[in-house]
Amino acid sequence: MIRRILQVFKRDVKSGLRDFMILYMLIVPFIIGIILILATPEKDEITFTYAVTEQMEEGLIDAFDSYGDVIIVKDREALVERVERTDEVVGIDYDGDYQIIMQGNEAVELDYMAATIMDEYFGIGEANVKVELDDIGREGSIVRREGSLFLLFFVVVLPGMVVGMNLVEEKESNTMSSLDVTPLSRWELVAGKSLFAVVISIIQLFGIFLLFGYNINLGMTLAVWLPSIISGLIIGLLIGVIASDQISAIGIMKFSFLPVMVSFAGAVFIPKDWLWTLWWSPFFWLYKVFSGMVLENISWSDFLIWTGITVGINVVFMLVAKNKIKRGLTAE
Repeated sequence: MIRRILQVFKRDVKSGLRDFMILYMLIVPFIIGIILILATPEKDEITFTYAVTEQMEEGLIDAFDSYGDVIIVKDREALVERVERTDEVVGIDYDGDYQIIMQGNEAVELDYMAATIMDEYFGIGEANVKVELDDIGREGSIVRREGSLFLLFFVVVLPGMVVGMNLVEEKESNTMSSLDVTPLSRWELVAGKSLFAVVISIIQLFGIFLLFGYNINLGMTLAVWLPSIISGLIIGLLIGVIASDQISAIGIMKFSFLPVMVSFAGAVFIPKDWLWTLWWSPFFWLYKVFSGMVLENISWSDFLIWTGITVGINVVFMLVAKNKIKRGLTAE
């Protein structure tokens, strides 16, 4: 069985090299990544926007207002929520001591600017003022980071969709019907084509991390790779069994990208209180995992929980789609 699966894999590799499909799949994400790196700054331009709590004294608020925009929030929880949004805001909280709160993607000069403003307000060498810096993530351009996260989505979903397109091609050439008189089963054919997608995806996943200069946690990367590629393969298999020809497959593929795009855009732009509307999507949880890995602020406990949720959702989707996929593969 393994030998037959490998034969299918080798045939797909040879076919892909012949019509440049493999090279296209391998190179395009990296070309997009290089363009993104060249078109975006390593760090975003500095914008002086500060968020403070209502408890802060009015004179200090006026001091910050003289250097930039000031946003006043109710309490520390609201302050952290405001800092964690996609724009560049530095939070200053007071709870006995003054604390500067940063998401981690702001320009590094902003924390010193905030500390300098407080130092000037209270006076140089004021003994009763203690300033702490709370950096909750990794520095860098927000646009570049979010672009790299989208590319990570792209490289784990696209190979599965290519599997679906290949299955449609096999159906059009009557290969599926001919399998009844060969030792190769339909599931072995699917496994061989899926192996092709698996190899492509793992090369690209590590490649994107390296291209953008992110530190690779080998254990986390390998652990998240499997559920992420499964999400793409489920979509690809459904494309393969539903579509009757290449034209309809392309249409279904465009539609199937909708949950991916909704999950990504929602995770970036939807307010925190409404993120529960995306809990159904495995791609939302993958975004949280990938984002935490890129920012280097994800703990193993959060990683295992979010990855486990992704696996659970994939299992549910697979159980729901199992009969449809089985009927589609066995249909003459």
